[in-house]
Amino acid sequence: MRYQILWVFNLCMLLSCGSTDDTKYSKEVISSFYEVYADRSNINQLMKYYAADVVFQDIMLGEYIHTKDSVQQFLDWSNPAFQKQSHKALQVFAISAEGRKIIVEGKFLPFKWLEEDYGPMLFTSIFDLNADGLIIQQQDWINYPASLLDYSNRKDANEWY
Repeated sequence: MRYQILWVFNLCMLLSCGSTDDTKYSKEVISSFYEVYADRSNINQLMKYYAADVVFQDIMLGEYIHTKDSVQQFLDWSNPAFQKQSHKALQVFAISAEGRKIIVEGKFLPFKWLEEDYGPMLFTSIFDLNADGLIIQQQDWINYPASLLDYSNRKDANEWY
């Protein structure tokens, strides 16, 4: 019995070592992703972090997007209606990871949209990475101001499941 317990303990330690490497790598990938996102100047660089068949969910808007190209269209970085109010678009407070599952907490810094002032807006994002370190799923929870949400036309995220 004693050897069985030691064997199970050693197996758990062995498995956690791989997870530790995945966890460290995942944090590095997402940290780098958010550096590009915070700069908000090169959408092509940002898109390199996504797998072609990524699933992107914006819970508050009810958006469920299935491809990398659709994510780029949704983010719409080329839209001149958006204007940063500082040199960075966002600030990350914390990145937590377990293997290839990552949770990020932060805030979008003040910005202008159609000449109106908005922000800051808190966010929490949940990511899953594949073995190549590409984002295969992203789920955003963003505290949008009510004036940016059209509740009468908003999609219902509860219908996804």
